[in-house]
Amino acid sequence: MQKFFELSSDCDGLDLSGHGAILKKGTIGSIVSRHEDGVEVCTLNGNYHIRNDLFDKSIKRYADSNESAMDVDFIWDQLKTVNDPEVNVNIVDLGLVYGIDVVSSPGNSRKIVVEMTLTSPTCPLGEVLQQEVVDKISSTCAADEVVVNFVWDPPWSKDMITEPGRMELGWQ
Repeated sequence: MQKFFELSSDCDGLDLSGHGAILKKGTIGSIVSRHEDGVEVCTLNGNYHIRNDLFDKSIKRYADSNESAMDVDFIWDQLKTVNDPEVNVNIVDLGLVYGIDVVSSPGNSRKIVVEMTLTSPTCPLGEVLQQEVVDKISSTCAADEVVVNFVWDPPWSKDMITEPGRMELGWQ
């Protein structure tokens, strides 16, 4: 069962190349593995190795994967790494993701459902984005199934783009 965490303070670690890194307070991630000498974690910015004592002192929240609130925060962060290939802005900041639901069933089966839209129902890259969302969630979250439902109501508009998205597009 996958474990999720949130850091309550900055924490020193090493990236996978062995270079020093500081994971900032508020970082959310999942634990890939725990060893005698430390913890390997996956965050929005990559994978890191953190000494056990430092990790344990820095944890704000720690949850099993059946605690869906932690999952949803982590999934939103992961989807910020999926860019719309036409404008090169992530799908969250473009306002394409309407909602995420983590559904647990008897027997510990878990399904993650993403409701999203496209800038147009005729968008030629819809299937590409859909597959990228499934791949990103499947590779970073413990789920038996990932479903992407396209929603057309309300229709997407430029008003749905977040402030960071507008900055990336140069619309300040």
